[in-house]
Amino acid sequence: EEATETFHRLRRPDAWGLLVTAAVTAGLSLLPLLRDSRFYFNDDTEIGAYGLWYRLGEAITDGRLPLIEPTTWMAGNVLVEGQWGVFNPLIWLVGWGAHGASNVIMYASLVKIVALVVMATGAFVLARSFGVTASLAVVAGVAVAGNGFTVYLDSTSWVTGLFTTALLPWAWWAIRRYTFTRTGVWAPFLVSWLVVTVGYPHGVLALVGAFLAVILETLLAG
Repeated sequence: EEATETFHRLRRPDAWGLLVTAAVTAGLSLLPLLRDSRFYFNDDTEIGAYGLWYRLGEAITDGRLPLIEPTTWMAGNVLVEGQWGVFNPLIWLVGWGAHGASNVIMYASLVKIVALVVMATGAFVLARSFGVTASLAVVAGVAVAGNGFTVYLDSTSWVTGLFTTALLPWAWWAIRRYTFTRTGVWAPFLVSWLVVTVGYPHGVLALVGAFLAVILETLLAG
């Protein structure tokens, strides 16, 4: 009952809190670029992810999904590889943009900064759904996107980890919202679908953890 009342009381998330969280996160994410313009274009992003984005974008532009690519490395068994995100509309959009981008470093940086903002605002909304005050929820959102592991590994290199971490707070929030208010039936399904189809197994495990947390919360609430 307490969780349900909290959700009903917070039907309209604080616009100012979302804006502050997004603005601070975006501002902080720009700081590394002052020292290194390639900060968001390192390691796996440079040698792997961007090529996959480009190839996927090329296929989408041609009106097809690249399920099997026999002319590419490892015989192009895209479905087994998984991390192409061929069933994820957000990755389609990223790939379409990568295929047409004239400056790959700038484009990759933009994609990752947007992902960090999505992550931070999701953490803000999730924190508010638990009844956390708006000001502390802002701190939570900025802290989630600004922690060391995210900044120095996921955002610089490992994009699948970055994307799933960005989507997970929204998935958890949507699952809780439906559980306690019976509204937004499609939201948890759609966001969970996006998490799974990024193609990162650790993201799927974290999503399972979110489901278990909501089940436990429901049982404890009686």
